[in-house]
Amino acid sequence: MRARLPITGAVEHPLVSVIVPAYNYARYLPEAIDSALAQDWPALEVIVVDDGSTDETPEVLAAYGDRITAIRRPNGGLNAATSTGIGAARGDFLTFLDADDTWRPDRVRLLAEALLAHPEAGLSWGDMEIVDERGNLTAPSFRARYGLPALSGRVLGRLLQGNFVSAGSMMVRASLRERFHPIPEFAAWQDWWIAVRVAEVAEIVAIPEPVNVYREHGSNMNLGADVAKVSRLFRQELPFRRWLLEHVPPSQATPRQWGVAVEMLDVAMTRAAGEAGCALPELVEITADDRRRAAAAREEARQALLGGDPALALARAAAAIGAAPDDGDARALFAQAAPLAVAQADRAQAADQTVRRDVTFALLDDLERDPQLLARYGREVGGGDDATLVVGGVDHPGAVQRLQALLAAAGMDGDDAADVLAIEARDPAGAAAAIGRAVTRRLEPARPAAA
Repeated sequence: MRARLPITGAVEHPLVSVIVPAYNYARYLPEAIDSALAQDWPALEVIVVDDGSTDETPEVLAAYGDRITAIRRPNGGLNAATSTGIGAARGDFLTFLDADDTWRPDRVRLLAEALLAHPEAGLSWGDMEIVDERGNLTAPSFRARYGLPALSGRVLGRLLQGNFVSAGSMMVRASLRERFHPIPEFAAWQDWWIAVRVAEVAEIVAIPEPVNVYREHGSNMNLGADVAKVSRLFRQELPFRRWLLEHVPPSQATPRQWGVAVEMLDVAMTRAAGEAGCALPELVEITADDRRRAAAAREEARQALLGGDPALALARAAAAIGAAPDDGDARALFAQAAPLAVAQADRAQAADQTVRRDVTFALLDDLERDPQLLARYGREVGGGDDATLVVGGVDHPGAVQRLQALLAAAGMDGDDAADVLAIEARDPAGAAAAIGRAVTRRLEPARPAAA
Protein backbone atom coordinates (compact mmCIF):
# COMPACT_ATOMS: atom_id res chain seq x y z
CA MET A 1 0.00 0.00 0.00
CA ARG A 2 1.28 3.46 -0.86
CA ALA A 3 1.86 5.88 2.01
CA ARG A 4 -0.40 8.92 2.07
CA LEU A 5 1.51 11.89 3.44
CA PRO A 6 -0.58 14.44 5.35
CA ILE A 7 -0.96 18.15 4.95
CA THR A 8 -2.13 20.29 7.83
CA GLY A 9 -4.03 23.06 6.04
CA ALA A 10 -7.02 23.31 3.74
CA VAL A 11 -6.82 20.66 1.05
CA GLU A 12 -7.94 22.93 -1.76
CA HIS A 13 -5.26 25.61 -1.27
CA PRO A 14 -2.70 24.61 1.38
CA LEU A 15 -0.39 27.38 2.51
CA VAL A 16 2.89 27.41 0.59
CA SER A 17 5.99 28.90 2.23
CA VAL A 18 8.50 30.39 -0.22
CA ILE A 19 12.00 30.45 1.29
CA VAL A 20 14.52 32.82 -0.32
CA PRO A 21 18.11 32.64 1.02
CA ALA A 22 19.93 35.85 0.03
CA TYR A 23 23.56 36.87 0.27
CA ASN A 24 24.86 39.95 -1.55
CA TYR A 25 22.42 39.60 -4.47
CA ALA A 26 20.68 42.96 -4.05
CA ARG A 27 20.94 43.56 -7.81
CA TYR A 28 18.78 40.48 -8.54
CA LEU A 29 16.67 40.22 -5.39
CA PRO A 30 13.76 42.53 -6.34
CA GLU A 31 13.05 40.54 -9.49
CA ALA A 32 13.12 37.28 -7.52
CA ILE A 33 10.78 38.54 -4.78
CA ASP A 34 8.40 40.13 -7.28
CA SER A 35 8.12 36.83 -9.17
CA ALA A 36 7.26 35.03 -5.90
CA LEU A 37 4.62 37.61 -4.94
CA ALA A 38 3.08 37.37 -8.45
CA GLN A 39 2.21 33.67 -8.13
CA ASP A 40 -1.34 32.65 -9.04
CA TRP A 41 -1.69 30.61 -5.82
CA PRO A 42 -3.92 32.27 -3.18
CA ALA A 43 -2.24 30.94 0.00
CA LEU A 44 1.38 32.09 0.06
CA GLU A 45 4.00 33.45 2.43
CA VAL A 46 7.41 34.72 1.28
CA ILE A 47 10.31 34.42 3.73
CA VAL A 48 13.61 36.07 2.76
CA VAL A 49 16.65 35.17 4.86
CA ASP A 50 19.43 37.76 4.60
CA ASP A 51 22.55 35.74 5.37
CA GLY A 52 24.63 38.66 6.64
CA SER A 53 24.75 40.53 3.31
CA THR A 54 27.14 43.50 3.04
CA ASP A 55 25.43 45.10 0.02
CA GLU A 56 22.03 46.86 -0.17
CA THR A 57 20.01 43.71 0.61
CA PRO A 58 18.56 45.10 3.91
CA GLU A 59 17.30 48.20 2.11
CA VAL A 60 15.76 46.10 -0.67
CA LEU A 61 13.89 43.98 1.88
CA ALA A 62 12.71 46.94 3.91
CA ALA A 63 10.96 48.37 0.84
CA TYR A 64 8.58 45.38 0.76
CA GLY A 65 7.23 46.04 4.25
CA ASP A 66 4.82 43.41 5.53
CA ARG A 67 4.39 41.82 2.08
CA ILE A 68 7.26 39.52 3.03
CA THR A 69 8.89 38.16 6.18
CA ALA A 70 12.51 39.32 6.31
CA ILE A 71 14.98 37.61 8.62
CA ARG A 72 18.57 38.79 9.03
CA ARG A 73 21.18 36.42 10.44
CA PRO A 74 24.98 36.33 10.70
CA ASN A 75 26.60 34.90 7.59
CA GLY A 76 26.60 31.11 7.81
CA GLY A 77 26.26 29.89 4.24
CA LEU A 78 23.44 28.56 2.09
CA ASN A 79 22.55 25.54 4.19
CA ALA A 80 22.33 27.58 7.38
CA ALA A 81 20.24 30.29 5.73
CA THR A 82 17.90 27.70 4.25
CA SER A 83 17.52 26.05 7.67
CA THR A 84 16.58 29.40 9.18
CA GLY A 85 13.87 29.85 6.56
CA ILE A 86 12.54 26.32 7.04
CA GLY A 87 12.35 26.88 10.78
CA ALA A 88 10.29 30.06 10.31
CA ALA A 89 7.92 28.61 7.69
CA ARG A 90 4.24 28.09 8.58
CA GLY A 91 3.15 26.45 5.34
CA ASP A 92 1.94 22.97 4.52
CA PHE A 93 4.29 22.92 1.53
CA LEU A 94 7.80 24.40 1.45
CA THR A 95 9.52 25.65 -1.70
CA PHE A 96 12.76 27.45 -2.45
CA LEU A 97 13.80 30.40 -4.61
CA ASP A 98 17.41 31.48 -5.11
CA ALA A 99 17.84 35.23 -4.83
CA ASP A 100 19.25 35.45 -8.37
CA ASP A 101 16.49 33.37 -10.03
CA THR A 102 12.86 34.08 -10.96
CA TRP A 103 9.61 32.17 -11.37
CA ARG A 104 6.78 32.08 -13.84
CA PRO A 105 3.39 32.98 -12.28
CA ASP A 106 2.13 29.37 -12.34
CA ARG A 107 5.18 27.83 -10.67
CA VAL A 108 3.76 27.33 -7.16
CA ARG A 109 0.40 26.13 -8.47
CA LEU A 110 1.92 23.47 -10.75
CA LEU A 111 4.06 21.95 -7.99
CA ALA A 112 1.37 22.19 -5.32
CA GLU A 113 -1.20 20.54 -7.58
CA ALA A 114 1.27 17.72 -8.26
CA LEU A 115 1.57 17.03 -4.52
CA LEU A 116 -2.18 17.22 -4.04
CA ALA A 117 -2.70 14.77 -6.91
CA HIS A 118 -0.06 12.35 -5.57
CA PRO A 119 -0.56 11.80 -1.83
CA GLU A 120 2.17 9.14 -1.88
CA ALA A 121 4.79 11.74 -2.93
CA GLY A 122 6.73 13.86 -0.46
CA LEU A 123 8.37 16.07 -3.08
CA SER A 124 7.43 17.44 -6.50
CA TRP A 125 9.87 18.93 -8.98
CA GLY A 126 9.90 20.41 -12.45
CA ASP A 127 12.23 21.49 -15.22
CA MET A 128 14.06 24.83 -15.38
CA GLU A 129 14.84 27.38 -18.05
CA ILE A 130 18.34 28.86 -18.13
CA VAL A 131 18.99 32.54 -18.83
CA ASP A 132 22.13 34.65 -18.91
CA GLU A 133 22.95 37.52 -16.57
CA ARG A 134 20.69 39.89 -18.54
CA GLY A 135 17.77 37.47 -18.59
CA ASN A 136 18.18 36.24 -22.17
CA LEU A 137 17.11 32.61 -22.66
CA THR A 138 20.10 30.32 -23.29
CA ALA A 139 18.46 26.90 -22.75
CA PRO A 140 14.73 26.10 -22.61
CA SER A 141 15.28 22.90 -20.61
CA PHE A 142 17.76 22.34 -17.81
CA ARG A 143 17.00 18.62 -17.94
CA ALA A 144 17.77 18.39 -21.66
CA ARG A 145 20.93 20.46 -21.40
CA TYR A 146 22.41 18.32 -18.63
CA GLY A 147 20.87 14.97 -19.61
CA LEU A 148 18.81 14.61 -16.44
CA PRO A 149 15.85 12.20 -16.53
CA ALA A 150 12.49 13.36 -15.16
CA LEU A 151 12.42 10.69 -12.47
CA SER A 152 9.39 9.90 -10.31
CA GLY A 153 8.79 7.20 -7.71
CA ARG A 154 11.32 5.82 -5.23
CA VAL A 155 14.62 7.38 -6.30
CA LEU A 156 16.97 7.01 -3.33
CA GLY A 157 19.36 4.78 -5.26
CA ARG A 158 19.69 7.35 -8.04
CA LEU A 159 20.32 10.13 -5.49
CA LEU A 160 23.11 7.98 -4.06
CA GLN A 161 25.02 8.65 -7.28
CA GLY A 162 24.43 12.40 -7.35
CA ASN A 163 21.74 15.05 -7.12
CA PHE A 164 19.32 15.79 -9.96
CA VAL A 165 16.66 17.82 -8.08
CA SER A 166 17.61 21.50 -7.89
CA ALA A 167 16.25 23.59 -5.02
CA GLY A 168 14.71 26.04 -7.47
CA SER A 169 12.67 23.25 -9.06
CA MET A 170 11.30 21.52 -5.94
CA MET A 171 8.43 21.69 -3.47
CA VAL A 172 8.30 19.50 -0.35
CA ARG A 173 5.72 18.61 2.28
CA ALA A 174 6.24 20.37 5.61
CA SER A 175 5.00 17.21 7.34
CA LEU A 176 8.44 15.74 6.51
CA ARG A 177 10.33 18.75 7.91
CA GLU A 178 11.80 16.89 10.88
CA ARG A 179 13.64 14.60 8.48
CA PHE A 180 15.67 17.36 6.83
CA HIS A 181 15.66 20.25 9.33
CA PRO A 182 18.08 21.53 10.41
CA ILE A 183 20.43 20.88 7.51
CA PRO A 184 23.73 19.54 8.91
CA GLU A 185 27.10 21.05 8.11
CA PHE A 186 28.32 17.92 6.30
CA ALA A 187 25.44 18.03 3.78
CA ALA A 188 26.94 19.19 0.51
CA TRP A 189 23.92 21.11 -0.78
CA GLN A 190 20.55 21.86 0.75
CA ASP A 191 18.60 20.45 -2.22
CA TRP A 192 20.50 17.16 -2.35
CA TRP A 193 20.08 16.69 1.41
CA ILE A 194 16.34 17.44 1.33
CA ALA A 195 15.76 15.17 -1.68
CA VAL A 196 17.65 12.27 -0.06
CA ARG A 197 15.87 12.56 3.27
CA VAL A 198 12.46 12.70 1.61
CA ALA A 199 13.30 9.82 -0.76
CA GLU A 200 14.15 7.62 2.21
CA VAL A 201 10.46 7.49 3.17
CA ALA A 202 8.39 8.68 0.20
CA GLU A 203 8.10 8.88 -3.55
CA ILE A 204 8.82 12.00 -5.57
CA VAL A 205 6.84 13.18 -8.58
CA ALA A 206 8.24 14.98 -11.64
CA ILE A 207 6.24 17.37 -13.78
CA PRO A 208 7.31 18.30 -17.33
CA GLU A 209 6.86 22.07 -17.08
CA PRO A 210 9.76 24.47 -16.36
CA VAL A 211 9.08 25.97 -12.93
CA ASN A 212 12.23 28.00 -12.35
CA VAL A 213 14.22 30.49 -14.42
CA TYR A 214 17.84 29.80 -13.51
CA ARG A 215 20.19 32.73 -14.02
CA GLU A 216 23.66 31.62 -15.10
CA HIS A 217 26.41 34.11 -14.27
CA GLY A 218 29.98 34.23 -13.02
CA SER A 219 29.03 34.13 -9.34
CA ASN A 220 26.97 30.93 -9.40
CA MET A 221 27.79 28.48 -6.65
CA ASN A 222 27.33 25.53 -8.95
CA LEU A 223 26.32 25.81 -12.60
CA GLY A 224 28.47 28.21 -14.59
CA ALA A 225 31.37 27.85 -12.16
CA ASP A 226 34.91 27.63 -13.53
CA VAL A 227 37.09 24.51 -13.34
CA ALA A 228 38.87 25.53 -10.13
CA LYS A 229 35.58 26.30 -8.40
CA VAL A 230 34.08 22.99 -9.53
CA SER A 231 37.05 21.17 -8.03
CA ARG A 232 36.47 22.97 -4.75
CA LEU A 233 32.82 21.96 -4.93
CA PHE A 234 33.88 18.33 -5.29
CA ARG A 235 35.83 18.75 -2.06
CA GLN A 236 32.73 20.14 -0.39
CA GLU A 237 30.77 17.07 -1.49
CA LEU A 238 33.16 14.52 -0.01
CA PRO A 239 31.70 14.28 3.53
CA PHE A 240 28.17 13.86 2.18
CA ARG A 241 29.18 11.28 -0.43
CA ARG A 242 30.86 9.28 2.30
CA TRP A 243 27.76 9.62 4.51
CA LEU A 244 25.53 8.37 1.70
CA LEU A 245 27.59 5.24 1.14
CA GLU A 246 27.21 4.39 4.82
CA HIS A 247 23.56 5.32 5.31
CA VAL A 248 21.59 4.34 2.19
CA PRO A 249 20.02 0.93 2.96
CA PRO A 250 21.43 -1.92 0.81
CA SER A 251 18.08 -2.70 -0.77
CA GLN A 252 17.47 0.89 -1.94
CA ALA A 253 20.12 0.92 -4.69
CA THR A 254 20.97 -1.40 -7.56
CA PRO A 255 24.46 -2.92 -7.94
CA ARG A 256 25.19 -0.51 -10.79
CA GLN A 257 24.10 2.45 -8.64
CA TRP A 258 26.46 1.37 -5.86
CA GLY A 259 29.22 1.10 -8.44
CA VAL A 260 28.62 4.59 -9.80
CA ALA A 261 28.40 6.00 -6.26
CA VAL A 262 31.85 4.65 -5.35
CA GLU A 263 33.23 5.79 -8.70
CA MET A 264 31.88 9.31 -8.11
CA LEU A 265 33.45 9.40 -4.64
CA ASP A 266 36.79 8.57 -6.26
CA VAL A 267 36.28 11.23 -8.94
CA ALA A 268 35.48 13.81 -6.27
CA MET A 269 38.56 12.89 -4.24
CA THR A 270 40.85 13.00 -7.27
CA ARG A 271 39.51 16.34 -8.52
CA ALA A 272 39.61 17.89 -5.07
CA ALA A 273 43.13 16.67 -4.38
CA GLY A 274 44.33 18.02 -7.73
CA GLU A 275 42.87 21.47 -7.02
CA ALA A 276 44.27 21.52 -3.48
CA GLY A 277 47.68 20.27 -4.60
CA CYS A 278 47.80 17.59 -1.93
CA ALA A 279 47.74 13.81 -1.62
CA LEU A 280 44.51 12.01 -0.80
CA PRO A 281 45.52 11.11 2.80
CA GLU A 282 45.88 14.84 3.51
CA LEU A 283 42.50 15.59 1.93
CA VAL A 284 40.25 13.01 3.59
CA GLU A 285 40.26 12.88 7.36
CA ILE A 286 39.71 9.36 8.67
CA THR A 287 39.15 9.03 12.40
CA ALA A 288 39.50 6.01 14.67
CA ASP A 289 35.71 5.73 14.74
CA ASP A 290 35.70 5.75 10.92
CA ARG A 291 38.16 2.84 10.97
CA ARG A 292 35.97 0.94 13.42
CA ARG A 293 32.84 1.37 11.30
CA ALA A 294 34.77 0.43 8.16
CA ALA A 295 36.03 -2.77 9.76
CA ALA A 296 32.52 -3.75 10.89
CA ALA A 297 30.99 -3.08 7.46
CA ARG A 298 33.86 -4.88 5.74
CA GLU A 299 33.25 -7.98 7.86
CA GLU A 300 29.53 -7.86 7.03
CA ALA A 301 30.48 -7.70 3.36
CA ARG A 302 32.79 -10.70 3.68
CA GLN A 303 30.13 -12.77 5.44
CA ALA A 304 27.50 -11.82 2.86
CA LEU A 305 29.79 -12.86 0.04
CA LEU A 306 30.49 -16.19 1.71
CA GLY A 307 26.76 -16.61 2.25
CA GLY A 308 25.97 -16.16 -1.44
CA ASP A 309 24.52 -12.65 -1.25
CA PRO A 310 26.76 -10.53 -3.50
CA ALA A 311 24.29 -7.59 -3.56
CA LEU A 312 24.46 -7.20 0.21
CA ALA A 313 28.23 -7.72 0.09
CA LEU A 314 28.55 -4.93 -2.45
CA ALA A 315 26.48 -2.49 -0.39
CA ARG A 316 28.35 -3.20 2.83
CA ALA A 317 31.73 -2.96 1.09
CA ALA A 318 30.58 0.43 -0.24
CA ALA A 319 29.72 1.45 3.33
CA ALA A 320 33.22 0.46 4.43
CA ILE A 321 34.70 2.57 1.62
CA GLY A 322 32.53 5.49 2.71
CA ALA A 323 33.82 5.23 6.26
CA ALA A 324 37.46 4.79 5.19
CA PRO A 325 38.06 5.52 1.47
CA ASP A 326 41.62 4.20 1.68
CA ASP A 327 40.57 0.76 2.98
CA GLY A 328 42.18 -1.57 0.46
CA ASP A 329 40.50 -4.71 1.79
CA ALA A 330 37.07 -3.09 1.46
CA ARG A 331 37.85 -2.08 -2.11
CA ALA A 332 39.00 -5.61 -2.94
CA LEU A 333 35.73 -7.01 -1.58
CA PHE A 334 33.80 -4.40 -3.57
CA ALA A 335 35.61 -5.39 -6.77
CA GLN A 336 34.93 -9.06 -6.08
CA ALA A 337 31.23 -8.60 -5.31
CA ALA A 338 30.39 -6.13 -8.09
CA PRO A 339 30.29 -8.47 -11.13
CA LEU A 340 28.49 -11.16 -9.14
CA ALA A 341 25.84 -8.70 -7.91
CA VAL A 342 25.31 -7.21 -11.37
CA ALA A 343 24.92 -10.67 -12.94
CA GLN A 344 22.46 -11.67 -10.21
CA ALA A 345 20.41 -8.49 -10.78
CA ASP A 346 20.39 -9.06 -14.53
CA ARG A 347 19.10 -12.60 -14.07
CA ALA A 348 16.33 -11.37 -11.77
CA GLN A 349 15.33 -8.69 -14.26
CA ALA A 350 15.21 -11.21 -17.08
CA ALA A 351 12.99 -13.45 -14.97
CA ASP A 352 10.65 -10.51 -14.24
CA GLN A 353 10.32 -9.86 -17.96
CA THR A 354 9.24 -13.40 -18.85
CA VAL A 355 6.13 -13.12 -21.00
CA ARG A 356 3.11 -15.38 -20.87
CA ARG A 357 1.68 -17.60 -23.63
CA ASP A 358 -0.78 -15.16 -25.30
CA VAL A 359 1.13 -12.05 -26.40
CA THR A 360 -0.69 -8.90 -27.51
CA PHE A 361 1.31 -5.96 -28.89
CA ALA A 362 0.30 -2.31 -28.68
CA LEU A 363 2.19 0.86 -29.48
CA LEU A 364 2.17 3.49 -26.74
CA ASP A 365 1.24 6.18 -29.27
CA ASP A 366 -1.82 4.16 -30.31
CA LEU A 367 -2.95 3.68 -26.71
CA GLU A 368 -2.71 7.43 -26.15
CA ARG A 369 -4.60 8.13 -29.36
CA ASP A 370 -7.42 5.75 -28.37
CA PRO A 371 -7.47 5.07 -24.58
CA GLN A 372 -10.46 2.77 -25.02
CA LEU A 373 -8.09 0.17 -26.51
CA LEU A 374 -6.45 -0.28 -23.14
CA ALA A 375 -9.74 -0.08 -21.24
CA ARG A 376 -11.26 -2.86 -23.36
CA TYR A 377 -8.18 -5.04 -22.97
CA GLY A 378 -8.30 -4.56 -19.21
CA ARG A 379 -11.94 -5.67 -19.10
CA GLU A 380 -11.16 -8.79 -21.11
CA VAL A 381 -7.86 -9.88 -19.53
CA GLY A 382 -6.89 -10.11 -15.86
CA GLY A 383 -3.81 -10.92 -13.85
CA GLY A 384 -4.74 -14.58 -13.65
CA ASP A 385 -4.82 -15.06 -17.42
CA ASP A 386 -1.90 -16.58 -19.28
CA ALA A 387 -1.46 -13.39 -21.32
CA THR A 388 0.91 -10.43 -21.54
CA LEU A 389 0.30 -7.05 -23.12
CA VAL A 390 3.59 -5.86 -24.61
CA VAL A 391 3.63 -2.07 -25.06
CA GLY A 392 6.19 -0.80 -27.55
CA GLY A 393 7.67 2.66 -27.98
CA VAL A 394 8.46 3.03 -24.28
CA ASP A 395 12.00 4.26 -24.81
CA HIS A 396 12.62 6.95 -22.18
CA PRO A 397 11.49 7.83 -18.62
CA GLY A 398 8.80 10.21 -19.85
CA ALA A 399 7.24 7.41 -21.89
CA VAL A 400 7.20 5.18 -18.81
CA GLN A 401 5.28 7.86 -16.93
CA ARG A 402 2.81 8.25 -19.81
CA LEU A 403 2.16 4.49 -19.83
CA GLN A 404 1.72 4.46 -16.05
CA ALA A 405 -0.87 7.23 -16.35
CA LEU A 406 -2.75 5.30 -19.03
CA LEU A 407 -2.75 2.11 -16.94
CA ALA A 408 -4.07 4.01 -13.93
CA ALA A 409 -6.81 5.65 -15.99
CA ALA A 410 -7.85 2.22 -17.32
CA GLY A 411 -7.87 0.68 -13.83
CA MET A 412 -4.95 -1.59 -14.72
CA ASP A 413 -2.54 -0.51 -11.96
CA GLY A 414 -3.70 -2.95 -9.27
CA ASP A 415 -2.15 -6.23 -8.15
CA ASP A 416 -4.82 -8.24 -9.99
CA ALA A 417 -4.51 -6.33 -13.27
CA ALA A 418 -3.37 -7.85 -16.56
CA ASP A 419 0.34 -8.50 -17.06
CA VAL A 420 1.99 -5.62 -18.96
CA LEU A 421 5.56 -5.41 -20.27
CA ALA A 422 7.05 -2.17 -21.63
CA ILE A 423 9.75 -2.36 -24.33
CA GLU A 424 11.49 0.00 -26.74
CA ALA A 425 10.62 -1.83 -29.98
CA ARG A 426 7.94 -0.08 -32.04
CA ASP A 427 6.51 -2.93 -34.13
CA PRO A 428 5.38 -6.55 -33.58
CA ALA A 429 8.44 -8.02 -35.31
CA GLY A 430 10.81 -6.03 -33.13
CA ALA A 431 8.77 -6.98 -30.08
CA ALA A 432 8.92 -10.67 -30.92
CA ALA A 433 12.69 -10.45 -31.30
CA ALA A 434 13.03 -8.63 -27.97
CA ILE A 435 10.88 -11.03 -25.92
CA GLY A 436 11.73 -14.26 -27.72
CA ARG A 437 8.07 -15.16 -28.35
CA ALA A 438 5.66 -14.65 -31.25
CA VAL A 439 3.06 -11.89 -31.05
CA THR A 440 -0.50 -13.23 -31.18
CA ARG A 441 -2.32 -10.02 -32.08
CA ARG A 442 -1.99 -6.25 -32.13
CA LEU A 443 -4.14 -3.53 -30.57
CA GLU A 444 -4.49 -0.49 -32.79
CA PRO A 445 -7.08 2.22 -33.43
CA ALA A 446 -9.72 1.42 -36.02
CA ARG A 447 -9.06 2.98 -39.40
CA PRO A 448 -11.68 5.42 -40.69
CA ALA A 449 -14.08 3.86 -43.22
CA ALA A 450 -13.33 4.75 -46.85
CA ALA A 451 -15.60 7.40 -48.36
